[in-house]
Amino acid sequence: MHASKGEGKKDSMAEPKSLTLHAGVRMRRESFGGIIFDTTSGTMIEVDREAYQMLCNLRDADPSASVIQTLRELGFLEEGSPPLPDFPGDLSADWPTDISLSAPETVHWAITYRCNADCVDCYAKRNKGGCMELGTAQAARLIKLLADWGVFQLAIGGGEPLLRGDLAEIAGLAKEQGLVTHVTTGDHSAALEALPSLAQSVASLHLGLKFQQLLAEPSKELKNLREFVTAVHNAGLATGVNLPLCNMVIKHFDELIFYLAQAGFKRIILLCYKPPFSEARWRAENPTGAILKEFETQLAATIRNHSDIAFRVDCALSFMQRSLTPQQAAEHGIRGCVAASRIISLGPDATVYPCSQLTHPDMAAGNLLIDSPEEVWRNATRIKKYRSFRQKKAFKHSYCGICRAKDQCGGCRVFSDDALGGDPGCPEPMLPGLTELGPIGRRLDLENYLTGNSCIFVEDYMLRYGVGQAKAIKELRAEGLLTADGDNGRKKGSLYFARNTISEIIEMIGSTPGGVPFVSREEVAAWLEEEDSHNYPAWIKRKRWRD
Repeated sequence: MHASKGEGKKDSMAEPKSLTLHAGVRMRRESFGGIIFDTTSGTMIEVDREAYQMLCNLRDADPSASVIQTLRELGFLEEGSPPLPDFPGDLSADWPTDISLSAPETVHWAITYRCNADCVDCYAKRNKGGCMELGTAQAARLIKLLADWGVFQLAIGGGEPLLRGDLAEIAGLAKEQGLVTHVTTGDHSAALEALPSLAQSVASLHLGLKFQQLLAEPSKELKNLREFVTAVHNAGLATGVNLPLCNMVIKHFDELIFYLAQAGFKRIILLCYKPPFSEARWRAENPTGAILKEFETQLAATIRNHSDIAFRVDCALSFMQRSLTPQQAAEHGIRGCVAASRIISLGPDATVYPCSQLTHPDMAAGNLLIDSPEEVWRNATRIKKYRSFRQKKAFKHSYCGICRAKDQCGGCRVFSDDALGGDPGCPEPMLPGLTELGPIGRRLDLENYLTGNSCIFVEDYMLRYGVGQAKAIKELRAEGLLTADGDNGRKKGSLYFARNTISEIIEMIGSTPGGVPFVSREEVAAWLEEEDSHNYPAWIKRKRWRD
C-alpha cells in the first residue's frame, strides 16, 4: 500500500470506539484491489483486494491493526460513526480481470484554446485552428460522465481557462460530482478577479510563470506574484508555479527561484521544455543533454538551499529521478510517462488524446460526448498504443528501451520523431554493463562508439561486448560496415570501417597541405550531437498539422 501524493494527517493513536471512512473518501475497484482517494487532501493509495474489502466492510470486519494505523495516519479513517458513503460495485461480483486501470485517475481538459497572451514558448498555438468549445450544458454532461466513470481529479487548463465566463459554474458542477478540480492559469490579474467565484469549488490554482517579465521587471512582477499568492492562500486554496526548463530559465534559475521564494511560493513544478509553435524558438531554447546534466547538479544544490519549497518535476523529466530504485520510485508514486495508463487529455470539444502534449489530429482516440468512455479507454487504438509503448519496437530499439530506469521513467513520447520511441533528450541513460547488453544495446553502443572511432576489430568487438566470433561478425555485417580491401571479414583480426556522417563531413571540410584535418572527429561529433538536440519532432511537422 503506497501513498502517491498528499501529506496525510496524524492524530492520537488512542484506541477509538469505532472507525469509519470519512465522507471525503472515494474508492474504485481495480484488478489488484482498488484505489482509495481522499478528496480533502489529494492523497491517493492503492490497496490489495483484502484491504479494499476490509475498508468496504469496516464496521463488520476485524481489520489488521497495522493497516488501521497506516490509514489513520494518512487521514482516511476517523473516529465516529457517520453513515458509510456508497461505493461503486458489488463486493460479491468478480474482480476486474484487466491489469490496466478501469478508468484514468486524472483527466486533463484544455477547456479552451483561446488566449489573450502571445507567449513565445506556447505550444498550444498549434491547436488553435477551429476547435469547438463545449457549452455549459455540454460541459455539465461531460463532468457527469467523468464522475460516473470513476475519475478522481480534473485538471483544467487551456489556452487561458479564465476566458471562459462559466468556469466557476463548471468547477462547481465538478465538485458536486465528487471530482477534485485544479485550474492552471497564465493570467494572475484575471485569477484575482475570478478567485471569489472559484474558491468554493477549486482545490488548487496554479500559475504558469511569465519568467521573461519577472527577469525584466522583478520589482513590478514580485508585487503581482505576492498579491497572487496571498489572495490564493487566504481563499484556502493550494497554489504553485509552473516553470519550463528552457535555456533562458536554466541560465537564470537561481535568480528566478530567489524571486519565487520572495513571492511566497512553496511549490514549484519544473516542466520539461516542450516544442513551441516556432521552430526557431525551439532551436534557441531547447537545452542540450549536456546542459540538462549540468543542471541536475545545480538543482540538487537549489533544493538543499530552499528546504521550505517543494520542488516537483513533470513526467517528461522523470530521468532526473532515474537513480531511484524501483521500490523507491513506487513509494514516491513515480511512474514516468503515464499517458493513456493513468491520465488522458481532452480538447475543448471533449476529443480524447493520450496526454496534453500528444494532441495531433492523428492522436485523437474518440470523443467522450459521442463515444462510450469505457470503450475509448479499453479499445481505442491510440490509447492502447500509448498505454503499452514500452513493449513497442520503436521504444525497445532506443536507449530508453534498454535503460535500467525504463519502468519508472521511459522518457517522453513528445520528443521522439514518431511520438512513440525513445526520448533523445535524456542526458545520461542508466545502461547495463557492455557485456550485459543485448543485440539492441550493442547496436546502439556501437553507433556511439563509431562517432569517436572510425573502425573496430572483430576481436575488439568480442572483448567489448563479451560475444563469440560468429555473433560479432554477424552483427558487424548487419550494420553495413566495410572491411579492408581483400579481407572477407571472417577473422578475429578483421577490421571493420564505419561509413558514417562524421567521416563524410571531415572529408568535405578538408585538410591542411600536410594532411591534417581542419576539424577532429570529436568536434564533428559534438556538432552533430548539438544539432540532434535541436531537431523539431517530425510528427509535429507533418503537413496535416500545419494545414
